[in-house]
Amino acid sequence: MNERLLRASRRWAAETPTVTILVAEAATHGSLPEDTQPLLSEWRALGLRVVLMPWQAAAPPVTLALPLGTWDYCDMYDAFVDRMRQLREGGSAPAADLEAVAWHSHKRYLLELADAGIPAVPTRVLGRSDGAAGLTAALVELGTPAVYVVKPAIGSRGDGVERYLASDSTEGVLAMLRTRDLLVQPFLPEVATRGEICVVFVNGKLLHAVLKDPAGWGNSDATGDEAEPPMPALPATERPVELAQHVSTRQEVRLLQPPPRETAELACRAMRFVERRCGGAPYLARVDLLPAGDGRWLVSELELAWPELFLRANPEIVPFVASELLHHMPPAVARALHDDLHSPGSPHAAKRARSEVTDRLDTDR
Repeated sequence: MNERLLRASRRWAAETPTVTILVAEAATHGSLPEDTQPLLSEWRALGLRVVLMPWQAAAPPVTLALPLGTWDYCDMYDAFVDRMRQLREGGSAPAADLEAVAWHSHKRYLLELADAGIPAVPTRVLGRSDGAAGLTAALVELGTPAVYVVKPAIGSRGDGVERYLASDSTEGVLAMLRTRDLLVQPFLPEVATRGEICVVFVNGKLLHAVLKDPAGWGNSDATGDEAEPPMPALPATERPVELAQHVSTRQEVRLLQPPPRETAELACRAMRFVERRCGGAPYLARVDLLPAGDGRWLVSELELAWPELFLRANPEIVPFVASELLHHMPPAVARALHDDLHSPGSPHAAKRARSEVTDRLDTDR
């Protein structure tokens, strides 16, 4: 590259808005969530520069910080929470996402949902000092379920989730409890036949919902009433229900269009609580729901700021999801990007090529 082109490239990199993807220390593009990849391409097409940066790295102010690959936070929970809030206080956007990911990285938030009257899977949180007496009390409070689930209160990707019979020894649970906080919940057997519904939101808009069937669990009709959901949703397409493979867990997801009314209403209630708690609607969010066994659905988990969005089941929506990030940029910058993108002869291909040159693990910022 000659000197003139090098200067132009450096000037472009300095002037171009940057999306900083916060990742684990050892992360590469290949370790990012699967449906992050098409978003990276779309952000480049919008004229944005994309870089990866370890979330632990000291860095100058970051305009857009998306914690999409911070899967090692479990081992450094306190430092992770502090870092997310430092970024927010330093002016990074989306602010609600940074607050949400710090808040919900400990699953005690399920107790807050229940206290707010939002139907959630019955949950008790055990601290490391609770011991056998605390476990016994938690099971009694849950109605002494015949089968119960224990999972780390700080954890991701299903790591450490165990299912126990009431008659089983509790030694394994107590061994885990000596090193970490735990959640105790009754096992909901209808998940084996009705699956799990995941409702995805972008900037508070209901994007879509999928039915997730764990491999080998089978599937029965979970669509129920198909009335329109109560919050703004994107227009439903008329194409048939689709199946997409969830590669990481070998689960199938089926697009539900429109989402069942009851599950949409419950997910929207949960999201309104998140918006109040975190100071606004997160850019990316997902509400997971499990069947209670009495016809109701219950919130089982929130996935905020780093969720699997199941874009494979609805690929046409990727450009919309990417463009919604512009709402978190200064208005003048967002308008300039929009105008440039739609101007005659806009060099989108050249922008993408330049972005790919600078799309790297940015450890020296």
